[in-house]
Amino acid sequence: MTPSVGLSSGGLPVFVTVDQDINNLVGEDSVISCVFTAAKRKNQRNPATTLSDVVTLTVDGLMVDATTVVCMSPQWEGGNSVVDLSISTDMGLTAGKDSSFYYTEPVELEFLTPSSGAVSGGTLLRVNGKYFSLMFQYQCYFGATIVPATFVSSHELTCVSPVVSFTGSVDVGVMLGSASENLQSISTALSYSYYSVPHMTAVSPSMGGLSNNAAVDVAVRADMASGAAWCMFGNKIVVGKYSSTTSVVSCTPPPSQVAVSVGVKVSFNGVDFSSGDGSSVFTYVSDPHVTAMYPRHGSGDGGTVVDVSGIVFEDRVDYLCLFTPVYTTEEVGTAVQVVATRISSTLLKCTVPRRVDQTTASVAFSLSYGAAKTIVPTPLTFQYDYPVTVTSVSPDHISSSIAAPSVNGGVVGTSVNK
Repeated sequence: MTPSVGLSSGGLPVFVTVDQDINNLVGEDSVISCVFTAAKRKNQRNPATTLSDVVTLTVDGLMVDATTVVCMSPQWEGGNSVVDLSISTDMGLTAGKDSSFYYTEPVELEFLTPSSGAVSGGTLLRVNGKYFSLMFQYQCYFGATIVPATFVSSHELTCVSPVVSFTGSVDVGVMLGSASENLQSISTALSYSYYSVPHMTAVSPSMGGLSNNAAVDVAVRADMASGAAWCMFGNKIVVGKYSSTTSVVSCTPPPSQVAVSVGVKVSFNGVDFSSGDGSSVFTYVSDPHVTAMYPRHGSGDGGTVVDVSGIVFEDRVDYLCLFTPVYTTEEVGTAVQVVATRISSTLLKCTVPRRVDQTTASVAFSLSYGAAKTIVPTPLTFQYDYPVTVTSVSPDHISSSIAAPSVNGGVVGTSVNK
């Protein structure tokens, strides 16, 4: 029998093959009928309605050849059902009693996940909807291309997008039957978008700390509109954003427990990730740790070179010393960045900037490193010395055997008498 499954709305031509010559079952003016017999099942769309009585529906048949009869499937009200289909004549002769025909109701599609994919195909789609049944075989169509579908549950099928030679949207829907049968569309269509395969060209910055990194820009050749994108660092996925103006996907690297280099991939549907030419790598470096700074005070005119001691100062990493003004009012100003000179894995040198104004009592010290400028806070401060102004010396001359003279003067904001 072909096809062996049809919609409950009926109207499907069904070709039934029997194992004997139909001419032996009919007379010259005999009428051939197709008899559909089954117990009705509970209707999925109206579970409160129970239809359990045996129903027999008879429709006219037409002999195609000596062993084949074609008839139109009648409308069925019993929901998803298996019915016996036999050939009957007005002479009371029957054939094909063991043939089974499957009735199903139209399915309702709700959404596709993902709703887009590359023209190279191979995207695994989740087709979400209602009234799918394990009893039947389904196919997905992408425009004019048909691919097999896999039953997951009464609410989900999966299918794999085919390769296409164009970008843009196509209709995706579900068809009933196997590849060898006359397929029937049993759903409305949803839209699926094809885009060119994205190609990554650069990752910047390509190095950062184990945590608290700034966004990384991944340059991509793609024909996508601006919108959501995804990045994969190793096996960790983060949500980012794509700008068609700059052709850049921006993503913040997830934290790492260890210093390691990981591959970077991008996706425009959250499922398929492209790695470009394989050179796209992001390197996690161990976070530096600052233990001391010397000296801790100096001239307000700046220029004091301080030694910053610590551990894990990498030779591949750029470091910045950040000096944030702390005013006498205890307000905090904007940090001044100074390029640090790496001496060794435990020592950096930085030049303290000049005091912003006379109300700047000190500067708080922190360290920034890597192209992502990851900040390592510290409790260290650098105290600005106030300039000393000498106003008098008394006496103005003394004997070497006499005690030291008194020097009177002042500094900005205070006074001295030494």
